[in-house]
Amino acid sequence: MKRVILLIGCLLFNVAVLAQDTLIVGVVPQFESHRIRDIWQPVIDELSSRTGLRLELRQAINIPSFEKELADEVYDIVYLNPYHLLMANQDNGYLPIVKDSTRLLSGILVVSKTSGITSIEQLNQQEIAFPAPNALGASLMIRAELSRKNIEFTPVYVHSHSSVYLNTALGVSKAGGGVLHSLKQQKDSIQSKLTILYQTSKVAPHPVAIHPRILGLQPEIYTAFEAMFKSEEGKEMLNKIPMRGVEAATLSDYDNLKTLNLERFVEK
Repeated sequence: MKRVILLIGCLLFNVAVLAQDTLIVGVVPQFESHRIRDIWQPVIDELSSRTGLRLELRQAINIPSFEKELADEVYDIVYLNPYHLLMANQDNGYLPIVKDSTRLLSGILVVSKTSGITSIEQLNQQEIAFPAPNALGASLMIRAELSRKNIEFTPVYVHSHSSVYLNTALGVSKAGGGVLHSLKQQKDSIQSKLTILYQTSKVAPHPVAIHPRILGLQPEIYTAFEAMFKSEEGKEMLNKIPMRGVEAATLSDYDNLKTLNLERFVEK
């Protein structure tokens, strides 16, 4: 009995210490840094207010830099794609705690409306723009499905979803990989020049995950997300992520990713 009390006391002490530290929040850089800050800083401020935790947004300049900081365990709390989650869990024990309850994630291939391309077979031997090698919907899933269809292409990595759409709209690349949410975030002048040629299979959406060193804070962080969604102001903040519904996330939600055999398309 004394041992149990001692363990509980140690856990509570660790949580109390963590609550006094600044926790680093990371966000996969799908967009330009100013847009990510506009979306996430209000969310982080609200979470900090509701939990009493000191939270600081740390922005990686691109997806490869984000992957390095994730591997280096820089982030205490992180919004990341499902494949990044599986890698981070395997390497460092990150665990998902919350995700959008209203949608699934899939990749899209876009082409310019003036390109004359109407089928993915026309992309054989062409250049296709992607934000980064390990962007799940916007790169890994698309490259895997094109490969299974025996379509050969040259991938060009342009660091962000926005750059993918711009390159494709300007005709620099024959097609570009993205996700529906990031496409809808583009200026009308870009969206109006693009059309969706292909959509991949679907998986569970991006979760918010935590490092095991703050596992004791999981209940209050999740509760804060849940409480935010119950207020109109908080719901509006979360919608921009997008997180249009809040539900608990577990590793098992992402089991079907393991059946897609994406390993040979991952770059480390």
